[in-house]
Amino acid sequence: AVGAIDGSGRRVLAKGVRGVVGISRASWSPDGECLAYSSSGLFAPSNLFVVGLEDGGIRQVTHFERSTEGPQTYAWLPDNRHLVISYLASAQAQGAADLGVLDSATGSITRITTNVAEGFSAPSLSADGTRLIVTASRPTREVWKAPFGPDPLANGRNAVRLVDASLDPIWTFVTRDGRTL
Repeated sequence: AVGAIDGSGRRVLAKGVRGVVGISRASWSPDGECLAYSSSGLFAPSNLFVVGLEDGGIRQVTHFERSTEGPQTYAWLPDNRHLVISYLASAQAQGAADLGVLDSATGSITRITTNVAEGFSAPSLSADGTRLIVTASRPTREVWKAPFGPDPLANGRNAVRLVDASLDPIWTFVTRDGRTL
């Protein structure tokens, strides 16, 4: 629903807006004519939708198919057509969020970063669209050896770190005999 700041003039903007797990915080286009939001499911991808203020029509813009893919956060560019998006473009569950420019008319994304260890989110643009800031986050990856006994608390207390985050172990493999990492 939309309405004046004092609560008057309320009307339903769009019907049928739903998400299985959640709907992200919506973002108004600079001209106030469109509202973008993303919707995702527990085992479904996140996709971006645009609602037209004039007619309340909902249009799906992105078409991600894997459950670990899709837009996370976004901000409209001043042209009212493009958005800077933080999105997961890989089917890997621990992928890092990249930045791209999404064309809301065609759904095409021009990728502007390629990340492995650091993810970008929460894009914020200056009013003229010439300056962009984002939040960068980096997962801490370490390798630990923990007992596999019946007492989870004892297993946790007796765990030992084998490789710390300074080596950033993104992939680890153990030989079949369990002696080499």
